[in-house]
Amino acid sequence: MSTESTVGTLCYKIAQRLTAQGIAIAPGKPGDRLSYFDDWQNQATTLMSKVDEWMNTGYPMPEGPQVIAPSHNWICVAKSGGVQCSDVDDYAECLKRGMPPLPEGVFTVDSAGSTTGNKIHLPYRSTPETDALGNRAVYLDPADKTSAKIFELKVHNVSWCGPWQQRADGGVY
Repeated sequence: MSTESTVGTLCYKIAQRLTAQGIAIAPGKPGDRLSYFDDWQNQATTLMSKVDEWMNTGYPMPEGPQVIAPSHNWICVAKSGGVQCSDVDDYAECLKRGMPPLPEGVFTVDSAGSTTGNKIHLPYRSTPETDALGNRAVYLDPADKTSAKIFELKVHNVSWCGPWQQRADGGVY
């Protein structure tokens, strides 16, 4: 597939929108929100030249390059010094515990096709303070790390689902 034939695809346009916002991306399988590609955390990029390479000559894999087809999804990857993500898995519970309500109109990604808006990803630009916090999670039962996560701070090399893409169940992130 030539660069000319990939530029007009939804996959390419989504990559442009994400990287223009400084969001590092890595390829994921069609309909998925996770990456199964080798070294995706370190290969994640904000450069469209790298996206062009992946879509035209292939993403580096041990068995040889795999071309990223227009049906693939992009996975957002939190980066220290870049764009990070607050992953709210239970918005109602987070509010009960003192999290302030999200401002009206703030950009969010529906992370699980929730019809209640209860599971959201909230990207933001990192600061030295958020970088210092590192990746962390808040659990429904703080004493039990096997209980459900209600919130995750995704600071570095942790994935979150990219917006505007098809889910495996036919919905859109």
